[in-house]
Formats: sequence, C-alpha cells, structure tokens
Amino acid sequence: QLLSNDEDNDIAKLTFSAPWWDDNRRPIKASGFLRGQKVPLHQRDLAPAVVLLAQDDKGQYCLSSTSIIALFVEPKQKWLVNKEFSPDDKLDSASCSIQLALHE
Repeated sequence: QLLSNDEDNDIAKLTFSAPWWDDNRRPIKASGFLRGQKVPLHQRDLAPAVVLLAQDDKGQYCLSSTSIIALFVEPKQKWLVNKEFSPDDKLDSASCSIQLALHE
C-alpha cells in the first residue's frame, strides 16, 4: 500500500531511533533525525519511509499513531531500521490486522 504525502501522513512528525543509538537515548522526530543526516529541509517531509498500519475489522486504527519501521536517508543512500520498532509492543488488541505501507 502506498501512502500519499499529506498532512494526515506527515512522516517528519513521527519519532525515530537510529539503530546505533544506546538504549537510554529517547527517540526524536524523524525531521530532526534527517536534519542530523544532512537531508535538506525541503526534502525531509518527502523522505521515503516504511510504516506500520494496524486496523481492526471496522477499519479503525489500533495504534495511537502510525509507526515508522524504516526510513530512507538520501545522502547515505541507505534504509535505516527504527531501533524502537517491535510489532508486539505496538498493537492495542489481538484483533488488529497489520499492513506495511511505503510512504513517498
């Protein structure tokens, strides 16, 4: 599934933890992380990301927010996996179906 880049799906506002960070460092907004990776300001909201979407049988989201699984860092030409990602921790109920979506 592809997500469009609009206000409802603003990846830059979601949090991200780099895989190399130590365990007691808190996640930061994806836009702040991308800034540290030298991604230009006008490209941060457009960064490709793989996100986790979980919906119940009524189409309601089971997550408090969309979760970033991986983020593409253009200057390094690499996908980075979110250290905080764990599908078991994110689900509010067992009746949710999980979908992966590419945000571009």
